[in-house]
Amino acid sequence: MSKEKCPICNKGKAEINSSGERDIYFCDCWICSKYNITVPAYKDFIKPEKHKDERYILSGYLRQAYEENRKTPVITLENYKEIINSTELPSDIFDQFEKIIIHIFNKPKGYDDYCDLRWQDYSICYAKGPEEFSYFLEKMFELGYLKSRGGYVDVFYDRKYRLSLNGLRKYEEIKKRGKDSRQIFVAMWFDDNKEFQNTDLKKAYEKGFKDAIESTGHTPRRIDYLEHDDFIPDKIISEIKRSRAMVADLTGSRGSVYFEAGFAMGLSIHVIWTCHETEFDKRQFDVKQVNTIKWKDHNDLKEKLIKRIEATIGKLN
Repeated sequence: MSKEKCPICNKGKAEINSSGERDIYFCDCWICSKYNITVPAYKDFIKPEKHKDERYILSGYLRQAYEENRKTPVITLENYKEIINSTELPSDIFDQFEKIIIHIFNKPKGYDDYCDLRWQDYSICYAKGPEEFSYFLEKMFELGYLKSRGGYVDVFYDRKYRLSLNGLRKYEEIKKRGKDSRQIFVAMWFDDNKEFQNTDLKKAYEKGFKDAIESTGHTPRRIDYLEHDDFIPDKIISEIKRSRAMVADLTGSRGSVYFEAGFAMGLSIHVIWTCHETEFDKRQFDVKQVNTIKWKDHNDLKEKLIKRIEATIGKLN
């Protein structure tokens, strides 16, 4: 297929071709980025009168995943609602400003380099369209976060922007939040009713992970969610970013745990690896050389995890 209107945002031009798999299209949109969509979903979303209040969320989700080099699932009529519901939307306009600041900082090679911001970039901050995006940039300009090469804001004429000194300070403040956080994210098998090799996983969390983390002055955070194979739900991404460290338990060899730990490591977030003794030799090859806590029960886990947290990221008051 040639270039046509993107079925998701319904605003940008997209290259749409067969993905090589039956009934799946590969789309490359200059607003949403690259994604796969089933033919039934394509036929449904291409109708402009449908999904009016959902398009900007899906578009923002796809664009943010692309910016962070994360894989996204094939969009289907069965899963698009789940994607929307799992997406962590900005809580207010200032959260949207922060997404724009991060985007601008990550684009140029140097502090003084300018980058292009055009109307097609509105999805980087979950704006509902180019007009709202332009309004955000104007307010950021008034707050002193942005400088433009032309001295004013106009996303419809390829204006170039960079962060001002105030904008750079704001970026450092955003970056520092995780380091100042008390939160430790726990990635593990979440079936509380499952006994694994006679090990009560609910007790392992409550009396092992949770108690150990709280004993060191930190706050444990886990999210119960549907298992994922090759993409990470947006709400989990947000919680990982807010965390000082992560505990990744490999018991049960859940692929989701490996993905989440890899994402955290890419953000330079410290990862503490743990695994039940019956599963220890089943760890994937690329983490077998990593120093991993081997635990036999919740008491053993708690004792060893407390020592590891204190030795790596320290105990908080």
